[in-house]
Amino acid sequence: MADWTGARYDAGWLYRRIKWGTWDELGLYDNIESASINRSAFDTLKTSGSLKYFGTAPDEVDALALIYTFRDRNGQTIKQRRATVLVESDEPDYASLDGGGVRQSGSAKLYSLLKVLSDTKLKVPYTVTAGTNAIDAANKIITSAGLRTNCQSSSYLLSCDHTFAPDDSLLDVVNYLLDAAGYGSADTDAYGTVILKPYVEPTARELAWTFANDETSTLMPGISSENDWRNTPNIIVLTYETDDETYVAQARNIDPESRASLPSRSWRENSTVEQVSELDGETQEERLKNLKALARKKLLDGSSEIQYTKVKTLLVPVEINDAAGVLYSGLKRQGAITSIDTSCTPTAETNIKIREFIRRDLLVDVTGQVIAA
Repeated sequence: MADWTGARYDAGWLYRRIKWGTWDELGLYDNIESASINRSAFDTLKTSGSLKYFGTAPDEVDALALIYTFRDRNGQTIKQRRATVLVESDEPDYASLDGGGVRQSGSAKLYSLLKVLSDTKLKVPYTVTAGTNAIDAANKIITSAGLRTNCQSSSYLLSCDHTFAPDDSLLDVVNYLLDAAGYGSADTDAYGTVILKPYVEPTARELAWTFANDETSTLMPGISSENDWRNTPNIIVLTYETDDETYVAQARNIDPESRASLPSRSWRENSTVEQVSELDGETQEERLKNLKALARKKLLDGSSEIQYTKVKTLLVPVEINDAAGVLYSGLKRQGAITSIDTSCTPTAETNIKIREFIRRDLLVDVTGQVIAA
């Protein structure tokens, strides 16, 4: 088993050409000087990056595999493919050489193989009909475009027709079908295979890695965090109107332990006002009670904080959407990895962001009234 926590020897990167369609491994590029890989759970293509080369640019029809390799302290050689991407090169630069001749060099952008789907527009209106197996349809679209899939089957059938516009892409259709069936949006693995699998809440995922400053540490100095608590509302106002009367319910965060609450923020009110189109209840009292309960629920839901922990580390075998923990001198965090930015150097320095939802029970004040028309 590979040892990712100890010393690494003869570390570096290999850049291999991958034949489009057959996916056979061809020769290695020896003229790529540097590269980076960026993975983001929030980006439609999930994978991007860049590279610099000298001489002839990498082929733009075939794919490119980026492979990290090192020898661990036990003498085992590890070769882990980190991404398989498409290449789009900028126009090259030229420099004169001493003694005559010209040196060509340039840079290129790297894209997920999902770009094949995102670049292909429908061109005409396209309808997926009720009764269609969403995952079978998504799988067929992907494989018809020449890509491979790793697909978990599903029996989910669409409940209604849905029509796409001519300027929608194949990826738009695929992600709609995946979302309808409760699957995560399309992503590729390190070999470029498109993964189709049900969405799993981060809290239900098995922990893939713990970043700890102990004898197993891969961390580099410095951990930072972000929290969006300043953007969370501390007042929610809901209204419901009929021909005869208007119902108003207000929920206020008055919890002194909450950083976003009215007592904590003084004059810094952050309120949201919404109109409700439907409201259950046979009597005026029931309708007002239900509106107040809804206001309370919306305030509690909206008060969930999103906290990011950012770590700098040697490259380790994790992926976006993996569950990961942080244990750092008394600091304890756990969440889902949302981004991995890797520099393709021997140390493979990597910046990772881990997102955690923080839900708290709050002290909430709820009031309501009915105003006659």
